[in-house]
Amino acid sequence: MRWPSLCFIAAVCLGQGEDTPSAEAVLPSGATMQGWFRPGAKGWEFLSRGDKLVVPVSALHEVRFAGSQGTLPKARLLHRLLLARTESLVGELVELNEKQVRFLTSWGQPITVPRAQVCGIEQPRDVLTVALEDFEDPPQDWALSGASLATEHVFAGKKSLRVQGGQAAIWKLSARLAQGRLSACFFQEDAAAAEVTCSFEGDKAIRIKLGRLYEVDQAGAAFLTGSRGWHLLQVEFSTESVRVLVDDRVLTARRGAWALSGLRVAGLPATGPSWFDSVHLARRDPAPPHPPSTGQDEVWLAEGDQVFGSIVQADARGLVVQGRFGKNVYAWSQARGAYFAAKQAAPTGARDVQLWLTVGFGMPPDRLLGKLLAMGKETLELEHSILGKIAFPRKRLEKVAASR
Repeated sequence: MRWPSLCFIAAVCLGQGEDTPSAEAVLPSGATMQGWFRPGAKGWEFLSRGDKLVVPVSALHEVRFAGSQGTLPKARLLHRLLLARTESLVGELVELNEKQVRFLTSWGQPITVPRAQVCGIEQPRDVLTVALEDFEDPPQDWALSGASLATEHVFAGKKSLRVQGGQAAIWKLSARLAQGRLSACFFQEDAAAAEVTCSFEGDKAIRIKLGRLYEVDQAGAAFLTGSRGWHLLQVEFSTESVRVLVDDRVLTARRGAWALSGLRVAGLPATGPSWFDSVHLARRDPAPPHPPSTGQDEVWLAEGDQVFGSIVQADARGLVVQGRFGKNVYAWSQARGAYFAAKQAAPTGARDVQLWLTVGFGMPPDRLLGKLLAMGKETLELEHSILGKIAFPRKRLEKVAASR
């Protein structure tokens, strides 16, 4: 799109609106200007700082918002739902059948999408699931010492792992993992305290205390103030470094090779109970180039091969493909993604903008097209052709562009 001449730009001397955030507009030429994004008489527009130019969003490449950040997820961040027109959402695949896809978004909204409008489902950003323990049944690869499965607090499903006062649960990996990410949801009451120990090759370990403070066993390391409710612990490790995060905030970062070999979760003496759920281990595995689509249902395997057939069923655990010689079942540890025959119906409904919404926690942003209804101090509202009217925390807004 060419930059319009100045006769199409209204130069209006208006002050900053109380509810409009500071932003940066990017022109088609690549030049930038600072100002505010706001509703106008003919749609959303950008008011520049200084010379007070008013530019319609359709004349801009995009508008960026500083300081965008994700919110604590209310779903397991396992999959990426691919919709038409490059739209995508991070969250968890609940169920796929021949007619529809049920998906839980990162902000906890369950959605049901006609399968014809879904382009695919994939694992996000070069990671492949190794194991997912939701504690719905006694965990086979864990050794429990007093720890028990409980129903008082759950993040997903109906049960979680409960530890208190010296009780422990130990998971020893069958083979060390050189690089990847370990994540676990945990819930604590005000008087609770637990210790999570990650063991690494070479007799190395990192101990993370979760209680009144969230801290690691390292002098001078950062700490966070604990609070009641669900939180997300993440450990990112590689051949070069390791990072420990709680709620997407770094507690420690260290150099060196850190190959994960095990995990221990324990309650600390004379403290209340803690609950752990949805322990997810993923390996870092950059994807090779995706082969061109053939217009058929396909499962893209971890090593890069394609399996063609009808994808008849899928959920958070894996996929079922009906091929010429019968059914094949693939776990998500074997598959990068599933892509569907090009038959999606074009969604209806007004749309004037496309939004990029920060998810955080190492995930790519959500991307949605729709009609932006309102932007207040705390929230923004979008009318979407599939999701209907939805509201987001405004701090998630990363950038906006005209729908083209």
